[in-house]
Amino acid sequence: GSLSPDGKCHLRNGRILERAIRKEIRMLNKDERERFFTAIQQLKASGEYNRLADIHRQ
Repeated sequence: GSLSPDGKCHLRNGRILERAIRKEIRMLNKDERERFFTAIQQLKASGEYNRLADIHRQ
């Protein structure tokens, strides 16, 4: 991404980075839960999940 003169971070796809809202996993609706678990599965399939876990373990 890049930082614009107004201080906003613009992502590569042109969208502006917004503040994230963290939710308790039990409070996710069905669609949010499915998207979350799909993202975790993709991280695991790519090996990125284990790489990040190894960094945390250190």
